[in-house]
Amino acid sequence: MAKSNKPYSDNKSVKAKKEMEYTTRIRVDKNRLNDYDSLDTSFLEGRLDKKVKNSRVAKEKLYKEKKHLNINFDLIGRILLLLGTLFIILFLISVLIKHDFFKAPISQPKEDTKVIEKEEVEKPLDDSYLFIGDFYTERFNFDDLDYHYVKECNSKYTTEDILGDIKNKIYLYNPSVVFIQLGINDLNNNKQEEEIIDNIGAIIDGIKDNRPYAKIYVESIYPINKDVDDYDDDILDDEIDNDLIISLNKEIKKLTEEKKVDYLDVFSFVSEEDKLNEEYTDNGIYLNDEGYKRILKEIKRVVE
Repeated sequence: MAKSNKPYSDNKSVKAKKEMEYTTRIRVDKNRLNDYDSLDTSFLEGRLDKKVKNSRVAKEKLYKEKKHLNINFDLIGRILLLLGTLFIILFLISVLIKHDFFKAPISQPKEDTKVIEKEEVEKPLDDSYLFIGDFYTERFNFDDLDYHYVKECNSKYTTEDILGDIKNKIYLYNPSVVFIQLGINDLNNNKQEEEIIDNIGAIIDGIKDNRPYAKIYVESIYPINKDVDDYDDDILDDEIDNDLIISLNKEIKKLTEEKKVDYLDVFSFVSEEDKLNEEYTDNGIYLNDEGYKRILKEIKRVVE
């Protein structure tokens, strides 16, 4: 009896089916999965090295950029600090200027500013006469006066000499009466009329401020006489004449009126026709004994 092919066919198909199922089934080997040493990881290490390299390059680039930025920040910081300091300095200077910090300190006035320092002193109990002057006063003999007197004189004295040392030459004596006879040497030194008047005015102001009780007499400048036989042209400059003296005397008189002090017109006492009377002089400039007696007479008259 012939064998049937169907069962064979069926068996074959069953077998093929099983083999197919086996080949498509995922086979898992737990031992191999846990065997790390046997795994080929070279491709992973290569990728890791590349990442590390790229990361190092990126870090270096970032560091360079950061360093560059730090330098710029440092420079900017210095500039801002400098500007801030400059602003503070300018602000302080403006404040100091506003409060006159840089203003020059007020120094003691110079002697030629005609400002006299004021000082306190007691009024003298007795009369004391002070005669301030040049060669006219130096040659004057006041022994006939019945009062105590002092002569502060020098043949070369000018108004500037007295003003420059007024404390020692006037205040120190604490006078009750002051006679000021100055000006001829100023003319001889080519001083201008205005300057001479300013100096005499400053002397008056100084006495008023520091010896307010003292009575002040300002004498006119004495006349000269170039017509006398023995006129001494070595004493005064040739340009000095009675016209110049008269002009200055007018200004002195005007000054005494403004300052409210007494003017003693000695010019008129010893002059004749606007020049020194020949009876009162030997050389046309200096007074002789008769000339001094004439002036002393007027001094006694005004003080008594």
